[in-house]
Amino acid sequence: MQWIQSIAIALSIFVGAKALQLSVDDSSSRACVEGYGTPYTWVSSDSTTCQWYADEKACTSSGGYGPGWRSWYGTFQNWAVNGVDASMACCQCGGGMISTATPSPTPSPTPSPTAAPTADPTPYPTAAPTPLPTQPPAAPTTGAAGVAGTGGPVGVAGIGGPVSATGDPHLQNVHGERFDVMMPGKHVLINIPRGAAVEKAMLRVEADARRLGGQCADMYFQELNITGEWAEARQPGGLQFRAQGQSDDGPPDWVAFGKVELKVVHGRTHQGAQYLNFYVKHLGRSGFVVGGLLGEDDHTEAATPSEACVQSISLLGGLSDQSVSVFSIAEASFA
Repeated sequence: MQWIQSIAIALSIFVGAKALQLSVDDSSSRACVEGYGTPYTWVSSDSTTCQWYADEKACTSSGGYGPGWRSWYGTFQNWAVNGVDASMACCQCGGGMISTATPSPTPSPTPSPTAAPTADPTPYPTAAPTPLPTQPPAAPTTGAAGVAGTGGPVGVAGIGGPVSATGDPHLQNVHGERFDVMMPGKHVLINIPRGAAVEKAMLRVEADARRLGGQCADMYFQELNITGEWAEARQPGGLQFRAQGQSDDGPPDWVAFGKVELKVVHGRTHQGAQYLNFYVKHLGRSGFVVGGLLGEDDHTEAATPSEACVQSISLLGGLSDQSVSVFSIAEASFA
C-alpha cells in the first residue's frame, strides 16, 4: 500500500503545480482596458479623459475620489455619458474592463510517474479555471452634488434646493479665497502688474458676466478678453473668447503667456445655454504683484448682489426648484 500512497502524493504535487502555472499564466495574460461593457475610449460629458483623472489624482484605483477631486465638482456621475462615469470606465479609477489575451498553446504536461498502475487511477482534472469576471466595479453611490471647481471638469451639475452664495463660491483667487461674482458686467480677473493701465499691462484678462434670463436669473461668463504685452506677443490684438457660436475642438490646453499659463473652457447648461470658464496658474512666476479679482484686488463690490436680488441670486445657481444648474468658474493659483 505504500506505493499507492507515493503515487497519490506525486499526483497531488503535480496537480498543485499545474494549478499554480495556470494561475500565473492567467494573471500575466490579463490587462485592464478602458471602456464599459465593451472596450472604447471614454471621455466625460465635458470631454475630460481618463488620463486627466489619473494625472490630477482625481480618483483612486478603488473607484473613490482622490485628493485632486474638488468637492465642488459634485460626483463622478455629474460627468457621466450615457450613465457611465470615470469610476466605471477608467482603469485608473477602478473601472475599465479585464482583457484576456489569447494564450499560447500549452505544452504537453510532463508525464506522471510510471510506478505500478493502480486499480482505479485518479483522473487529472480537465476543467479550465473559472474565468475572471469582466464587469468593472460598480460606481460609488452618489448623493447630492456639491458645486464650484478647478482645473478639471467644467459645468458642474449641482442637485438640491435653492442655492445661495454661502459655502459654494465659484471664484477662487490666489489666496484661496472663494466668492461669487454677484454683479453683472465686465470684471477684471487678472491684471499684471497690479494697478497697471490697460496700455501698460503685461497681461490683462477681462470677463463679461451676464444674466441668462430675467432680472435675477443665473449669471455666466459670456466673453473673455486677454490683452497686454504677453498676449500681443502670442497674437496681435490679443485673444477674444465668446461663449455663443464657439465650441471646443477637443479637451482645452493650457496656453503660455510669458511664464503664466491660461485655459479657457466652454461649458453648456442642461438647457443648452453656453458659457465660459477660466483658469490661470503659475502666477508666482510672473515676477509682478498680480491684480484683478483673482489676484490681490478687493472683490467686495463684485461679490455684493443688488438689493433687489439679494435673496434670490447666486452665480452658482439661484435655483427656485429642484432643477439642476451649472455655472461659470474662474480660478487662479501661484503654483
